Amino acid sequence: MKDLKKTIFNFLIFILLIVVTFKYVLRNQSLSKVFEIISNVDIKYVIIGIFCMIGYFMFECVNIKNVLNVLGKKVPLRRIYKYVSIGFLFSGITPAASGGQPMQIYFMHKDDIPVSYSTLALLVELISFQIMVLLFGILGAIVNYELLNGISVIFYIVGTTISLIALTVMLVCFLKPNLARKVVNIFIKLLKLFRFKKIETLKEKADLLLESYSTSLKLLKKDKSIFIKSLILVFCQMALYYSVPYFVCKAFNINTYSILKIITMQGLLFCSVSSIPMPGAVGVSEGLFLSIYNNIFGKELLGSATLLNRFINFYLFIFVGLLVTIFNIIKIKKSKDK
Repeated sequence: MKDLKKTIFNFLIFILLIVVTFKYVLRNQSLSKVFEIISNVDIKYVIIGIFCMIGYFMFECVNIKNVLNVLGKKVPLRRIYKYVSIGFLFSGITPAASGGQPMQIYFMHKDDIPVSYSTLALLVELISFQIMVLLFGILGAIVNYELLNGISVIFYIVGTTISLIALTVMLVCFLKPNLARKVVNIFIKLLKLFRFKKIETLKEKADLLLESYSTSLKLLKKDKSIFIKSLILVFCQMALYYSVPYFVCKAFNINTYSILKIITMQGLLFCSVSSIPMPGAVGVSEGLFLSIYNNIFGKELLGSATLLNRFINFYLFIFVGLLVTIFNIIKIKKSKDK
């Protein structure tokens, strides 16, 4: 019940942020005018953008499936799609995407996938993801240096720094599990100083997880190419995700920039906001989009383009993730009642 209340609270904050963001984005336009503009876009490019996002999800599914296969756990893609959709939802409604992976691990555990396996599979995917976020972000800053002005520079520096720190921590856990164990022990000692409750239970769980994680890591090292495969899959995944604004441009019959230019612009934007401690970086993402794409769409179309872009690459699939989560919670509850 405590977790449920926390999830509902996060979701309400998320909705509030969306409402405030919409009011800001559309502050100079009426809602009827926005709907009129969006209703006249070329729908085929909107559909292509949606298929890009479907491809984004499928590449992530294949990535997780590959790691689980190496660990000896055969899981059908349709079930992995469930985990990815749930992860997308909880990453979107929690600050700094902190709730996505714990919920994925929970639902994997319910499907009899060991926590050490699910943790390792998600860690491999997340390390690859962070590497590509930084790669596209740095490339985006080099190609689009003229866009780095004012507050966008601050967001980029902060976002890049946090991503680098996060990547370093994950690589330590992945490559040096013994060092990770020492860090956990130091953390446990600090908690003892503050008289943290259930410290022994926490230590037992951490030791058990690290031990099983270490065993799983040995299995994964039998196929050293898995990390290269993961990087390739995430590269394709991010290229699809970053290409969505290009098709939004095409939907508005705007052909100012090539798809490669738009991808680098999105790399710059995403690297700047991905680590922001706000649910789904709602508000910040839209604000930077307004700044970066102002010269492309112009004042009249900018608000509508911002909302259409976020609908395709975020809000639509948050809704899908919500439906998938509700369906599976009901399914778990029914199985408990039997």
